[in-house]
Amino acid sequence: MQQKAFSILRISDWILKLAYLNALFIAFSFLGCLIGGVFPATTAMLTVIRKWLMGDTEIPVFSTFWVSYKKDFLRSNLLGYILTFIGFTLFMYYLLLNQTVSEVAVWLRYPLVIITIIYIVFLLYVFPVFVHYEIKIPQILKTTFLIMSVSPLSTIMLIAAGIILYFTMSNFPGLIPLFGGSLIGFIVMWSSYLAFSHLKRKEEKTVVLD
Repeated sequence: MQQKAFSILRISDWILKLAYLNALFIAFSFLGCLIGGVFPATTAMLTVIRKWLMGDTEIPVFSTFWVSYKKDFLRSNLLGYILTFIGFTLFMYYLLLNQTVSEVAVWLRYPLVIITIIYIVFLLYVFPVFVHYEIKIPQILKTTFLIMSVSPLSTIMLIAAGIILYFTMSNFPGLIPLFGGSLIGFIVMWSSYLAFSHLKRKEEKTVVLD
């Protein structure tokens, strides 16, 4: 009976933590008028989640969030604007192909679809890489591609979890303002953290063999 009560308390505690973190994410996104706030709010949220995944479940959430938000404000926005520009370019290219009536345009849609899928998966990994590694933006982009290529299982798990979360939120839209951002962040960071651990083990094994 005590074990059951303890489990319920732990679940309730995590629900409150995720709801609180989601509220911080929304508030600080608007604090930067969305355009300047959503990217540092994302990295701050992922920083908190990363610490949870590493076992630091009792960290002060607000101060951890706030320190990360301030520290990475400029860098996260720079990375976010680069990714937004790439996404905008892909979207404009898609519109151009749709307006072009030719056999060449039809065939060009296939590589565009492949590039778009790669871009979406890249987006899922790039901000976790940002908060996990203390490296510059060019190295972040390079490391993200490396992790994508060596961690197909984590990518599949990430996509599957995302699909499940999408249908859950679609059926229960009231959950979106409460947990939308933090749940997505948790799934993305959790899958990415598995990929980081896998890459670290491969590197350690290579060092041992050398």
